[in-house]
Amino acid sequence: MADARSPLIAAGALNAGLAVAAGAFAAHGLQDRLAKPALAIFETAARYQMYHALAMILAGLLVVRGASAAGWMFPGRHRGVLGFAVRARP
Repeated sequence: MADARSPLIAAGALNAGLAVAAGAFAAHGLQDRLAKPALAIFETAARYQMYHALAMILAGLLVVRGASAAGWMFPGRHRGVLGFAVRARP
């Protein structure tokens, strides 16, 4: 089996952890501070962050297993995470 250490898997895991932290912060820290529409936007951003993290992990697993063409997914997903985070601010 190939070496399971992949920067894509590591980046995906880090982003997944950040998504969990953002979701928990929204649920427990922002509930009384943000208006309902702004809180919904924040929660949607955290959910999409997790989707992108899972896609990065999947791409990393595919690369480790030998599907080198899957590496193209990382730059696009990373830009998607950053783009959504910047545009989602109320």
